[in-house]
Amino acid sequence: TCNAFTGLTDASNVAITGGNISGTDITVSDFVNMSVDWGMDSIMSAPDAAIKAQGNVGVTLASNATAANVTYGTFTAGEGGNVTTAVWGSGTQTATMTLANLVIGKIYHWFFTPTVTGQVPTITATSGVGQSTIPTVVSATVENIYFRATATSAVFTFTNTGASTWSAASTGVFEYSRPAIVREFSNSTLQTLVFDWLPPADWDGGTIKITPYMVVTNATAPANTETVIWSFAGYCVGDSDSLSQALGTAVTSTYTAGNALAQYDEAIGTETNAITLAGAGAGKKCRITADRLTSGTYAQKIGASAFKVKFTRTMAP
Repeated sequence: TCNAFTGLTDASNVAITGGNISGTDITVSDFVNMSVDWGMDSIMSAPDAAIKAQGNVGVTLASNATAANVTYGTFTAGEGGNVTTAVWGSGTQTATMTLANLVIGKIYHWFFTPTVTGQVPTITATSGVGQSTIPTVVSATVENIYFRATATSAVFTFTNTGASTWSAASTGVFEYSRPAIVREFSNSTLQTLVFDWLPPADWDGGTIKITPYMVVTNATAPANTETVIWSFAGYCVGDSDSLSQALGTAVTSTYTAGNALAQYDEAIGTETNAITLAGAGAGKKCRITADRLTSGTYAQKIGASAFKVKFTRTMAP
């Protein structure tokens, strides 16, 4: 016996007979996340081009070397460190480096930048990585290594076959966290991103609500009670409708920071009140503008990663 319909309205008009649902239309709320990758620049001042916001999680990494003429220092907490005492003589030499205090199962990004252009050493893992081939991105000046830790420490071997002598090199390791593609919005200039939303066929053409999703990209995170204010408006067009449609009334969303935000934290904004899209109707495509208003008190740029659109759909029996 089913006597309740969670999330449904007008449940009294719904009947279940032989396992089939029948009755009048059922109205439910639904959501879709609009990535900023889908966004189009506005004719107004546009936000910065899309960037990848990558969290840096500092860990203390110890290193050592065993080959002659090569001496490495000890890393400090943070994204990277400098190997200021590394000295490589000419000819083939090898050295080992141990990366300690790793967390098993996490992915790490390790970069190695020699001071001699074109003299990037071959680096192989001997333990703690769990894979025979290390994913690398190599250029003339830097080698980037990505690996998943299978132990709390990993040992790598450097092989230098160049004829040049190095006086120093820089290297660093940081945890590779979930990256997010964002567009950075300024708080000193009104900036606008325009994106299209194609509602499902059973959208009822009613009002929508939007929740902004953000990433703190600046080193200075929002302080407690500082605000980021967004404004959303839009219109819809269908078959034979002109694109020169006026926007509906703008509705704002104010995000008030707590006291624990840091760089690369995600910040989920406040859902707006109901937004009326001009010309809204089932089967139409809608164009929505997202503005960061300069009236917010957080002065730095902030990255927008997505806008969640909440709408109502009607499912006919």
